[in-house]
Amino acid sequence: MRPVLGSVGRVARGRLHAFVGVGLLCLAWALANPMFAAPDEVWHVARAQSAWRGDITPPYSTDGVPVSEVFCMAFQPDVTADCMDLAWGEPTSEQLIPRTDGYPTAFYFIAGVPTRIVGGLSGAYAVRLWLGALCAAIVAFAVRRLQSCRDDDLGVVALMIVLTPMSVFLMSSVNPSGLSIAFGALAASAGLAWQSTRSRQDLVVLVVSVGLIVLLRRDGPIIGVLLLGTFLGPQLAGLFGAARARPVAALATVSGAVLGVAVASAASWGFIGRQLGKGAQWENWRILLSDIDGYLRQLVGNFGWLDTGVSEATMSMWFITAGIVLSVVMTQRNGPARQGAFLLAMCAVLPIAFGLFRGPYFQTRYVLPAFVAGFVIFAVSNVPCLHANPAWPRIRRVLALGVFAVHVTAFLTNMHRYSHGQTREWSLFANAAWEPPHIGNVGALVLGVAGSLAFASLILTGGWRSSVVPDVVDSESGEPLTQG
Repeated sequence: MRPVLGSVGRVARGRLHAFVGVGLLCLAWALANPMFAAPDEVWHVARAQSAWRGDITPPYSTDGVPVSEVFCMAFQPDVTADCMDLAWGEPTSEQLIPRTDGYPTAFYFIAGVPTRIVGGLSGAYAVRLWLGALCAAIVAFAVRRLQSCRDDDLGVVALMIVLTPMSVFLMSSVNPSGLSIAFGALAASAGLAWQSTRSRQDLVVLVVSVGLIVLLRRDGPIIGVLLLGTFLGPQLAGLFGAARARPVAALATVSGAVLGVAVASAASWGFIGRQLGKGAQWENWRILLSDIDGYLRQLVGNFGWLDTGVSEATMSMWFITAGIVLSVVMTQRNGPARQGAFLLAMCAVLPIAFGLFRGPYFQTRYVLPAFVAGFVIFAVSNVPCLHANPAWPRIRRVLALGVFAVHVTAFLTNMHRYSHGQTREWSLFANAAWEPPHIGNVGALVLGVAGSLAFASLILTGGWRSSVVPDVVDSESGEPLTQG
């Protein structure tokens, strides 16, 4: 009789549930949001095409992407999406793409895979769907690793809360921030698992996730250093402490660390240097501080070209939901949560530091990978298992309802903006100037509600948790075998 692990099937089903829960909501956003209605999306699509045509320097080779059409409505929340004519032009090798020339090419090679199969507008939607599915798969692996850390699914609950509509919107569009957010979630889950197991596999996942964040965005090295420093800092400090008795070893340790950071950040030095070269402008701090509400709104949801903010009600619901889970963990915590607090603090410090040199440039999505990681780490650090708390199941139901309401209202806000204009009277089906081309308003509404339900259900189920200790069964009879 050959014993097999009976939990393998349940683990696979759990990953599938997490993938469907996140992927269905990403699918709804990818299909319901007008093409190119995301920050710099039209240029990212063009560069993804060009990368797979072997052209990674300007001017770029594309199949005729209509790069100027989106600007009939960008930054104008009362202009509906029917103003765009998304008819593709003739293929060209002279496509000029402003503002994204300095982005690392790694993202475009990842994003552009479908462009080798499908072209035109369908190819652009295929890129969205591909990236949404990839992000959903990464988050699903993060969910399973968080489950390995604790039995009460607190990490999963925190992750589903901190993946705001803004995060889902970015994961469903052609933008490097989406993949960075997904890898930020995976880095946090792998780091937490590594701290409890010291598994080499978890360490590899952590390092690879951070490495990909570094390669995806030109400011990625900043986030990468923060994430790796959060998890590996104590170990590096211990190594340095042991080496201090030997000056040569200490010098080698410090030199190696500095060299490692320099190499990892090489792709960003030109970009960062140009910002520093502009000199400090104290006026930028006033600009940043005067728009705190705008940065907080970008945290929860400001869609399109940052011209479609969620309502005050949606903002309040998210902060109340996040506040509930933070209140629970802070009353139960039996030790400090320095790592999570450090990352969350850096999410507040970076805009101020960055804004000294280029205040209006900074956008909240740049720090979302660190914010997602910091929130999850802060929520689970030194918190005992909440299974002993009889109120925990009821709290999870309240949190699931809050997350569902946040995502549904944010999704409806975005739909209404493009069908009627943001300030017009609310109506999704009557006199709509624009409807999603593949599914219409009714299909988009059904898909958005179903996706929000599936997403929120992960708070209640934790992705169909399997037992931490796998059942060993007989492969022939299916009867459990006694262990030990």
